[in-house]
Amino acid sequence: MKIKFEQGIITKKQGAFIDRDNERKFFWDKYDELCEVSDEWPVTVINYHGMGGIGKSQILKKLMLEAEEKTGEVSEKIPTVYIALSEQDTPIKVMNKMITILKRENFIFPLYEVALLELSRVSGTSSIKKAVESIEENSVLISALLDLSAVKPKTTIAGAVFRFADKIIKGGREYLNEKKEQINSIEKMLPEEIEMNLPSYFVQDLRWNIENFTFTYPVIIFLDKMEVLRRKITGIDEVDMQINWLKEDIIGQCPKVVWVCSSREKLEWDKDDEWKDSINNIKINAFDKKWMLEYFRVNETDIETFEDELYDITKGVPLFLNICYELYQELQQKGEQIDFSKFQGKQEKLLQTYIENLSEAETYVLFSLSCIGEWNQEFIEFVAEKSKRNDFIEAYNVLKRKSYIEESDEHIELHQVICEQIFSFCSDTVLQTMAEILYEYMPKERFSWYYAKYLKCKISMIKDEKELENWWIQPDLQLLKDLILGTNMNGFEACYDVLINYTKGRFDDSAMHIMLSVAHIRNLIKFKCYKQAQKEANYMLKACKMSEKYKYIEFYNLTCEFLELKAQALDGQKKYGIALNIRKELCDNPFDCGEASKISRLHNLATSYQSLEQYSDALETLNKVISYREKHKEENPDDYIRALALRIQIFMQYYQSNREETGAWQMAIQYCEEAYREATSFFDSSSLFCIEIARTYARLLIEAREWKDALTILERVHNALIEINQGRNAYIDEVTFMLATALTETGNAQKAFELFESLEGNAKDYPEGSEIFVLRCQLEKGISLSAGGRHADAKESLAVAYDKAKNTLGLKEKLVIELGYAIAVEEYFLHNYDEGIERLTEILPYAAIYLNDNDIVIYMIKNLLIKCKEEKSNV
Repeated sequence: MKIKFEQGIITKKQGAFIDRDNERKFFWDKYDELCEVSDEWPVTVINYHGMGGIGKSQILKKLMLEAEEKTGEVSEKIPTVYIALSEQDTPIKVMNKMITILKRENFIFPLYEVALLELSRVSGTSSIKKAVESIEENSVLISALLDLSAVKPKTTIAGAVFRFADKIIKGGREYLNEKKEQINSIEKMLPEEIEMNLPSYFVQDLRWNIENFTFTYPVIIFLDKMEVLRRKITGIDEVDMQINWLKEDIIGQCPKVVWVCSSREKLEWDKDDEWKDSINNIKINAFDKKWMLEYFRVNETDIETFEDELYDITKGVPLFLNICYELYQELQQKGEQIDFSKFQGKQEKLLQTYIENLSEAETYVLFSLSCIGEWNQEFIEFVAEKSKRNDFIEAYNVLKRKSYIEESDEHIELHQVICEQIFSFCSDTVLQTMAEILYEYMPKERFSWYYAKYLKCKISMIKDEKELENWWIQPDLQLLKDLILGTNMNGFEACYDVLINYTKGRFDDSAMHIMLSVAHIRNLIKFKCYKQAQKEANYMLKACKMSEKYKYIEFYNLTCEFLELKAQALDGQKKYGIALNIRKELCDNPFDCGEASKISRLHNLATSYQSLEQYSDALETLNKVISYREKHKEENPDDYIRALALRIQIFMQYYQSNREETGAWQMAIQYCEEAYREATSFFDSSSLFCIEIARTYARLLIEAREWKDALTILERVHNALIEINQGRNAYIDEVTFMLATALTETGNAQKAFELFESLEGNAKDYPEGSEIFVLRCQLEKGISLSAGGRHADAKESLAVAYDKAKNTLGLKEKLVIELGYAIAVEEYFLHNYDEGIERLTEILPYAAIYLNDNDIVIYMIKNLLIKCKEEKSNV
């Protein structure tokens, strides 16, 4: 069907908002209900979820406008915050955005700002300094403290705050006095401790503002596009978005705030009992035909003669209705015909038709924008200059009025659905131009999000495997190679996501894909995502076996790497026997894989013997490996260091099961010092090899109860990992766990307790093993409470963990036995000797059955049992 328009001049405008009456009514009913509660408003989250382009953002913006109109009826204004989240947002950026807006309502955030400023002083990272700059303009406190530190560089933050509090924080003097101990403690913290506590400081400030101002209405905070906060780098691909720092540390601590979110998927937080009454998930669906007609009627567009065709095209999705509306206006203005048969039933064809009706300059700019998806004003000006088009900015300003481009205070974003579709139409000319511009703009020596966008443009131009191989040896991929070999696992995973999305199904058996997948699966194993690692190893094994290259020995040997990774994933699931069989088959492989490869397979076989506690076989096999690799260490030092590290682990594990064999522990120390010496002679101290050996050395020192030395090493390792990765991950959390344990034993029980609390929350992000890690954290948290003299609190905390562990795991698990012992220790300190004896009597038989005879836990249980009985008799 074709419609002919008369020539005329019509001013283009975006479609007006319609419908969603029920969805908005739900919000206002809930809000009015909260307003009737006078004492304590409960934690409330309303999440509008649905596919991209369904109109979630429009609902949030409409509610924002309605909130502003609602305040016109009374003298008091409802405090509101609207944030469109970005894939570049960190927790600090999100909190800073909220603070910037709330300051317009005369909120103050002294505790948070003091901590952020101190963090910028001690961390030295540019991202933190920029975070301070982003709120400095709106912060009298930060400006004053920076001015003072410039005059007196040695002035402490705490001293300056209390000296000038009256002048720089109106009404906050009393609040700061209440927080004096916390402010003084901030300067004694490690950078990662300060960063970990920032959400707590933010919440304390926010709650003080709300209580101090005694609002009649709950504060409303709109968080648009929650899906961008999902932590893909930890290997999580489930739909429930367990964003712990936001969920537990902020939202869960703010009962006088209504959080209104939008996301692609529903929030699964209500699976936790304590969140069931707080979460309200509202599904947003496409319009039916009736509301589609209403949309065009409100926007003064008559579509009655082709409503069926239009509904088939758009399926009632508001984003596509907007595009049709804009297309309709353009064609009407030009007096052209619109032919729905050209793209009927195909949203992609609709977009293509829409592109055809843009000007040449607008089309070029739209293609360019699809290469980046998200940008700021500085970057777009750089693109405009480098594109050498005089009409770039003019065309860009036209596109900014489109319904699918959204602008916030910090960035501008092309709607993800539109971005993906438009990018699929990009010509090599545009891709090459944008790749060159991105490469020129981005830093070359470190990872940034620009590098991932650059890779996206480059990989999309690759037509065949030969081009891919040629690209792999080019200098621009050196940064990616550094990421593969380095410790910035977060940066690598960001690149991997891009590259795998544009090569999967095309180059699955290419050398580049194989190397990237190997590094990715290794990371999954480090993140303890063992099931996912096994799944992805199986996928790559299938892809390799279906490849024509599989008949070549060299390629077959390459794919054996995935068999080994599968074995490692099985080790992580304690399926040691299956892993051993895989490794034996690899070692018995009849193909000539070369001496170095045979040695690598022997190395892996030794790890299986170690896992199965066949220590003689493990050492006999490993000695052959070390002997060979020592002769070739100059040409291949990393494999040599790995072999030395495995020897340490074997002796450590043997000693843990055979405590009377003190010689094994002494050998482990000796071999560890040798390995660290060798590692530092070949690699930088911040390399993964040196970090791994240092981490192992710290474990040995902990075993020897040399806590101060262990703490020094762990602080160095932890700081290096945080700095390199620009954030945490599951691997870093394990180091943090060790660090917190050492803090408990060196008199820093409160710091240790806070770290364990944070780790306990972080564990909910883990797709696998989270339950065990949480219990480990709860055990150590109880010990830190005990070390701080809080025995009643320790007992209460440990009892909850013990009951949960016993019901879930049973008493045969060592961790459950250790929890029971820890409770008995607290009973002893509280002089509850009968209760202690009862607890120890319960766990001792299980310890005797399920633990090694020489396990120190059995000795500790028996020793405490004797002490409890002696004390009881004395009483």
